[in-house]
Amino acid sequence: NNNSPQLIETCSLNGNNYLVSDQFPPLVWNTNYSDIDTLGKHICHKATAAYRGTTLVAYYTNDIPVPAGPYKFGGLPGLIVMLYNEGANPHYWLLKEIEYPHTGDVPVNEKYIHTLPKLSLESYVKKVDLETEERMRMMMSKMPMMEDVTVERKKIRGSVEQVYEWEKN
Repeated sequence: NNNSPQLIETCSLNGNNYLVSDQFPPLVWNTNYSDIDTLGKHICHKATAAYRGTTLVAYYTNDIPVPAGPYKFGGLPGLIVMLYNEGANPHYWLLKEIEYPHTGDVPVNEKYIHTLPKLSLESYVKKVDLETEERMRMMMSKMPMMEDVTVERKKIRGSVEQVYEWEKN
């Protein structure tokens, strides 16, 4: 539902699948750009938004007046045709093909999905972070010690989200 700042998705960690729910912050898009680009057969307009520690750049088309886009991103006056984030781990989405209006079903195995353990995104991210820290600790324990050398690590996630709301405190 692109009108709701909520997403439920399946995520995997250590061979276990989870049903993870995310109440994400609403996007505030800046559409005050004169940039226009043609992507495929669509004339697209630029928009940007700050989102969980990164900047999103989207190109949307008014040809398809649906406020939708990939993943958690929507809310523009037209369909997002291309979207990427700026930062250390950029992700790119590009619409390759569309059936508009869509007349088919989206195949979802609801029976399987409802059997998965349920977690909030915060709980899932904390599990992932603990697993990552443990792997780093194991790796560092195998490295030779060097005197007077301090290793400083900056947390950079391999996803669009870099800083979550609960981490800002």
